[in-house]
Amino acid sequence: MCAGGESTLLFDALPEINVLVQGMPAGKILDMLPYVNLVPTGICAILTAEAGGFPVPCMPSLISPWMIGDPTVLIDGLPALDNLSFIFCSHGGLISIMFPNNETTWLAL
Repeated sequence: MCAGGESTLLFDALPEINVLVQGMPAGKILDMLPYVNLVPTGICAILTAEAGGFPVPCMPSLISPWMIGDPTVLIDGLPALDNLSFIFCSHGGLISIMFPNNETTWLAL
């Protein structure tokens, strides 16, 4: 979920690493590609406010890798994502994981 949005994003880990958690691809701290790993589904409240109230779709613009990955679980040498992981959007939002280990993980907007 992103603190700057009005709905949720979908998170999809790339299955090419072949690391599974409960039968689903696991994410790592560098899984941060907009429209690949993070699929927006709603309106960005921050961009909408900047546009004078005209609804602007969520367009994640990530400025750093995910924070607080699990250092005890490495995927391709990088910490795995867990329920404490979060990432910043350059528009001012903070994206965090709401429902880990789902078929498609929902992120709070």
